[in-house]
Amino acid sequence: MGCEFWLYRSVVRDHAAELRTYGGIVLEVLRSTPVEELLRICRETRPDLDDLWATPQARAKLVRELEEAANAVQAL
Repeated sequence: MGCEFWLYRSVVRDHAAELRTYGGIVLEVLRSTPVEELLRICRETRPDLDDLWATPQARAKLVRELEEAANAVQAL
C-alpha cells in the first residue's frame, strides 16, 4: 500500500497541454467518480488482490490519490 495507484505525475508531465485544455472536464470526472466504482474496477481487473481492495486502507489510499491527481491538474 506504500506505492501509488495512479501514474498521475507522469500523466500530468506528459500531457500538460491537453490537461490545461480539458482541465475542467478532467477535474469534474476525478471529483465525481465514486471511489467504490474505482475499487470495483480494481477488483475486476485484479481479482487476485481482492483481499487488498477490500481493506479500509485501500479505500483511504485511493481517496488520497484522487485528491492528489485533482490538485496536480488544478495546479496547471
